[in-house]
Amino acid sequence: MLPADFPPSRPDGTVEKAWLLARGVCDETGHFDVFPDANFGIGVRLAGTRCRVIAGGPITRRFRTYIGDSEIYWLRFRPGKLPRLADVSPRDLVDKPGISLDRIPGIDFDELGERLAAAACADERLRILDGVFREAGPALLCQDRRCRRILEMVDTMDGGIRVEDLSREFGLSTRSIRRLLQEQVGLSPKQLLLNVRLQRAIERLRQRTQPLRLAECASECGFADQSHMIKDFRKLTGRLPSSF
Repeated sequence: MLPADFPPSRPDGTVEKAWLLARGVCDETGHFDVFPDANFGIGVRLAGTRCRVIAGGPITRRFRTYIGDSEIYWLRFRPGKLPRLADVSPRDLVDKPGISLDRIPGIDFDELGERLAAAACADERLRILDGVFREAGPALLCQDRRCRRILEMVDTMDGGIRVEDLSREFGLSTRSIRRLLQEQVGLSPKQLLLNVRLQRAIERLRQRTQPLRLAECASECGFADQSHMIKDFRKLTGRLPSSF
């Protein structure tokens, strides 16, 4: 996703990004492009003092969603760090960015809505949500410690690592890594690595302060070369890297 607003970085590294999805990031029709990523997230749609909580998982294909005049405060968790908020499996959330959660143990939606409505600005609301969901409980959606370590390495390496390298690092067969990721994340290793590389490349292209050579970007983000990056961008976003 392409964030509209970033609060300060979280010291514990649990939340990767937090932002407000609103009219300002949409096109003139109220639609918003979502590109493939490997993260799980929690969104709160706020209307007055009423809030609705939604959950979403990794996206494997580009799609357009309608925001309209809604305000959705979204927290995107680092790989493997989403709290276990409901009786859903990682596979339940893949390619489903808006699963409604009727209740979350320990969180009163009415009280949360009132706290958010009383906040002075979007950044303050995001900080409130950050604290609420980090305190929701120690249990994580990704239950396997080995898988969390694999995800942390992929995240640290910006996806610029091969499955064979992960196999050697963790003493697991490539088949075991594939099974772990499918069960705990819902993605194959290939999908996971490609989605992470794509998002890192988009971030670099959007945040550049001076012209960035595509070959340089491809190398930094773990693509084999510039042509492979262009091919993957076309496939996953329907756009060329230069359009970002």
